[in-house]
Amino acid sequence: MLLAGLVLAVEWPVLACQADMLDDDTFVQHNPLVRNPEAASVGRFFTELRPSTVKGYYIPLTMTSLMIDYALGGRPGHLQAFHATNLALHVGFALGLALLLHLLAVEAWPAVIVAALVALHPLCVEPLAWISERKTLLASFFGVASLAAYAAYARAGGRPRWRWLALLLYVLSVLSKPTTTPLPLLLIVLDYWPLRRLGVAALRDKIPFLLVMAVAMVVAYQSHAATAGFMHSGAAVDAPAPLLVLHNLGFYFERSPRRADSRPSTCSRSPSPSPTPRWSGAWRSSRRWRRRRRTSPGAVSALLTWRGLLRGGDLPHAGARPLQLGRPL
Repeated sequence: MLLAGLVLAVEWPVLACQADMLDDDTFVQHNPLVRNPEAASVGRFFTELRPSTVKGYYIPLTMTSLMIDYALGGRPGHLQAFHATNLALHVGFALGLALLLHLLAVEAWPAVIVAALVALHPLCVEPLAWISERKTLLASFFGVASLAAYAAYARAGGRPRWRWLALLLYVLSVLSKPTTTPLPLLLIVLDYWPLRRLGVAALRDKIPFLLVMAVAMVVAYQSHAATAGFMHSGAAVDAPAPLLVLHNLGFYFERSPRRADSRPSTCSRSPSPSPTPRWSGAWRSSRRWRRRRRTSPGAVSALLTWRGLLRGGDLPHAGARPLQLGRPL
């Protein structure tokens, strides 16, 4: 419960955010199905493989959760109901991640520390304060719960109920946001390490997951193509896609240590006057600490990450963004 209390204490101010932005208009404010909470709306969310009220992916569970929040009193001028659900899902994700790491043979306290580092990372503030990013929080919650259930299945000697629970949670995650579709491939990686059970029987266990993944891929492609379309690379981009991927990974990694004002425009405040992100001091301190304590590289990495978060500067401004296919370099 210490982890839950820590996440709640740090992220509690999100409940006071009252601004809406970007997709919130189509997801909530002017969405006729969300604004009419009834069984018929739920039916349309799940039966319309090409969503009629939002553009993009087939995300019926996300839309149903937003409709429930609207029924509980969430309104454009009173967004606390939406933010409270987002915060609860984020706390659940943090607890699920700690449980998953512990089931993967990580000791309790290191698992809690790593989960706290992830849950309190500044980049996690965006989906918390952005109502229409409910899909990310919901998919992350069910995704990590599915991984934890599968780890429990492997550790319990292959009890079928844990595997079916993992499959159910996986289905719920892709119904929230299809970005969790490749999860079965991650299960195979976990079977290789650290579960050490990769074999014919373990691969046979993945057949239901792979079938769901195949269906989810087709539905995601069809729904997005029919409602939002795709941006294809063209003459405007001189660099091939692999180089853009590497650039974007570097973009996010370079900014991940920066902390000072992590709040988005929905809860904005004055930025820190003199951000000075520095890693060299933290690196030297961690090397000295490791020599003295003879501790593991994992503990040093956790210390280094935490020092970087505490000593970071501002997040990238609105004009700084990763490169995308179809945009000039």
